[in-house]
Amino acid sequence: VKAKVALAERPNVKRELLEEVLGSNLLCITDAEFFSLLWTKWQDAAEPVSNRTLINKFVSIGNVPDHMRDSFFAPVQALDVEDMMDLTKRRKRGEHTSDLFSSVKSRFDVWLKNNSHSHGNDWVHQQKIYLANWVSVSLYSRDAKAYKSLYELASGGCPFGSAILRADCWIEYRLTQFALHLLAIRFKEALRSDLHIEIFCAGDFSDWHLAFSSKDHSGIVKDSSFPCGCDFLIHRFKVKVISGEFNPWWLSFEGILRDV
Repeated sequence: VKAKVALAERPNVKRELLEEVLGSNLLCITDAEFFSLLWTKWQDAAEPVSNRTLINKFVSIGNVPDHMRDSFFAPVQALDVEDMMDLTKRRKRGEHTSDLFSSVKSRFDVWLKNNSHSHGNDWVHQQKIYLANWVSVSLYSRDAKAYKSLYELASGGCPFGSAILRADCWIEYRLTQFALHLLAIRFKEALRSDLHIEIFCAGDFSDWHLAFSSKDHSGIVKDSSFPCGCDFLIHRFKVKVISGEFNPWWLSFEGILRDV
């Protein structure tokens, strides 16, 4: 999660292990930060594998600002097309998030801004795009208001009670172009003692795994966090209310967000 701190100095390990670490999709660092680390802080390292080689292999140069990469290209007299494609190829790397749906929504906002010419300012249409291609939501609720709040539920909104789930109701989220390495389940509000919920997670087409049961914890207070040891990438979450009343907005997922 804190890649810039952990890799402030070049690890004294074998090349194979070093490349395994630098190539991890769970490494939370931007290409600009990664480039600065390898090209500046590691610049004088006398190692069998050069920093230039590591940058070529693990950094998407196209995502690094021009002023930072000038010194990288300066010694290079000529690059063929294949080399240039390799240097600018987008590499998928993790992003640490303490609130999954808010992070996905932020990415969507950036995408929407960059594609405004294609989708205009039709907010209803934009919500449909988000629910179809970013986070899809399905639920069972006895409260009709909940079905009018799908976009808010999928984007980290809806804090004040228009989507309350009661006993035997559930909500399911599916990440359509992302996956999460789950680190913790967090609660933004305290949970009443008579509330019992179960939270399940699953891969894209795998079986459900019980990740959390409030029955195992008493006195869940505001801003509580519960570590999760799921050892697989998660595409789907399901929250089931066993008893009491629950607003899905109270819940957030912390982890390392990855493109798929």
